[in-house]
Amino acid sequence: MKIIFSKKGFDTSYGKMPSPIFPDGSMLSLPIPDEQSNCPYAAISSPYPAFPTMEKLLLALGYPERAVQVAHLDPDLRAAAKPRLAGWRPVFGQSGPALGHLIRQGVGANDIFLFYGLFQEVRIESDGRLRFSGKRQQVVWGWLQVAEFHYIHEIFGQKEYTWLNDHPHVQACTCKDDALFMSQDSLYLPSGQLRGVPGAGVFGKYRPELALSYPEGKSFTNWRLPGFFYPFPDKTPLTYHGDKKYWRKENGYCYLDRVSIGQEFILHDEYMPDIGNWLHVLFESGVHSASSPIGCPRFTK
Repeated sequence: MKIIFSKKGFDTSYGKMPSPIFPDGSMLSLPIPDEQSNCPYAAISSPYPAFPTMEKLLLALGYPERAVQVAHLDPDLRAAAKPRLAGWRPVFGQSGPALGHLIRQGVGANDIFLFYGLFQEVRIESDGRLRFSGKRQQVVWGWLQVAEFHYIHEIFGQKEYTWLNDHPHVQACTCKDDALFMSQDSLYLPSGQLRGVPGAGVFGKYRPELALSYPEGKSFTNWRLPGFFYPFPDKTPLTYHGDKKYWRKENGYCYLDRVSIGQEFILHDEYMPDIGNWLHVLFESGVHSASSPIGCPRFTK
């Protein structure tokens, strides 16, 4: 089982702002703008009641120019995000060099994508507007465990996959290196299935365990991870981070200066069973399924 850290959602390059962490700890990743999409932000629901659509959320954040744009809703993990065609399931699309990296690393069935993005706390002003406050940080906000991998040109037009017709990678597919990773129904870790945890979904509320950046870091790309992530001398480093200069180990933690190149960074199964135990911590509380809104009950193992 490989773990793939996949950077998705608004950041300093795409969207030009963080995604919000609300005063009650709820967080929501904002999908990046995409001129080729036919999905406006007004059509995507927000699970935060005061701002029921992403259009209203972007207006409250003071970004009217973003609010009227269309969105690249991928990875597509929340069933309640918009009306669905029959047969819908969570899915993630990739293409070009980023897809090539995943394929060369052998990413496929049972591997787990951990989607992370740039987040910042917001406060609600008396006029109802939202204001960013505090430090920006990169946070894990969603996941998808792979059940199937398909090149889009191989399944396009097949009846069993018509539910994919409104996915942005299907709409924009013009080449043979555009592909989709479809989720499992339930999450399986090396220790077995976690009861009540779907194969893909979002973490509805912020918890310190989900934070990759650490408060004392100079940049949100300075990560603090459990000590077992330190690869030297006998484990394969996280992809794109083979140089020892990116790493240090101190006081039981592993510190990583994350590189800017690449969308996905892959950790191979040499890190088992530690990585499995770490995943249990991520999923042991505060999980919200792909089909449930923020506020659903916590699951029990």
